Amino acid sequence: CITDNYIQNHERYVQQQCKLLPGNRSYASATKYGKKILVIGDSHIKDIKRNIFNNSFQSAKGYIKSYGGADVFELKHCVVPSLIKQEPDIAVIHVGCNNINSKNIDDLDKNKLANEIIEIGKICREKNVQNIIISSIFVKRNLKVSAVIRQVNDILRDLCVLNNFNFIGNLNITRESLSYDGIHLSKEGTVIFAGNIVDHIKKYILVHEQGNN
Repeated sequence: CITDNYIQNHERYVQQQCKLLPGNRSYASATKYGKKILVIGDSHIKDIKRNIFNNSFQSAKGYIKSYGGADVFELKHCVVPSLIKQEPDIAVIHVGCNNINSKNIDDLDKNKLANEIIEIGKICREKNVQNIIISSIFVKRNLKVSAVIRQVNDILRDLCVLNNFNFIGNLNITRESLSYDGIHLSKEGTVIFAGNIVDHIKKYILVHEQGNN
């Protein structure tokens, strides 16, 4: 079990390491491009091509961090080191798929799950992230599971409004966007997902910067 003391000690360790190591220069120098973007989440984001993602922006640069198999509890603790090292202006959070499956949907507390995802956004806010974006959970091949996922997403959307977070609905990702396993995205689905993130950031966050160029 990951305790709060472990997180605090690890946070101090990461801060010390950042003082000693040059870090990722291409990302550390992103201030000249404008905004720094951290995209963090489960395995759904691992196939997003960082170079293509970054070439989509004139005034931003992104860092993509994937934790395969991570649920909300795990990402809540994994996000802290990335926030300390990368100091992003924008954080995109995608998690929750691994918390919902056909075995637990009858007992799933949908409100609790949605609030736990929001807690990750609050951690980002505590680390001075200016813009926090919550990406909705993708549907699955299992229709019953997908129905529950949509309910969780509805709660998430409302909580984002209450907390002044951005929300990406990913409504264009359907069952046809999934790979053969019925859970992960296909190549085409990953392209759609990456496009959703890029379009949202451009439309709702970078619009003022673009207008001044």
